[in-house]
Amino acid sequence: GRFDEACAHFESALSISRAQGDRRQEGLVLGNLGSLNMEQGRLEMGREQSEAALAIHRDTGERIEEGQTLANIAMIDKAEGRVEAALGNFFAALAIARDASNRRQEGVVLGCLGALESERGQLAEARLHYDQALAIHRAVGNRRSEGGVLAQLADLLAGQGRDEEARGLLAQAEA
Repeated sequence: GRFDEACAHFESALSISRAQGDRRQEGLVLGNLGSLNMEQGRLEMGREQSEAALAIHRDTGERIEEGQTLANIAMIDKAEGRVEAALGNFFAALAIARDASNRRQEGVVLGCLGALESERGQLAEARLHYDQALAIHRAVGNRRSEGGVLAQLADLLAGQGRDEEARGLLAQAEA
């Protein structure tokens, strides 16, 4: 239901953007379609749309959107088990977020890097990324992402047998 409805709206917006020659809007819509398809497990289609969006963002100089799209492509890489590609795209997205002073996106990408490093067993690196992400989310007031990082960090600590610390972080995430 709602997925098909959302796709139909985005496809309509894409047609309008193209008819009007609005490349910036076309890139934004393609990025949204790519994210939507990624979330639905349609990774190949999500990648195609995200890569098309990335090319447009680069062509139009939309740096923040370029960084967000790189992060989305990194998530697709991660879902496909392409860890090195995911790392490369996350770090490229992080560099753009920092260059653009987009602290909110910087925090989100650092949280994603923490999760990827945790999955790879690189727990010290994961902790570093989580701590940085947490500090940024708190500084910019991104409570939702803060809660997510607290939960991820709690999971990391529980895996190390640090259950009491993990419970404390979960209590913070729920607050």
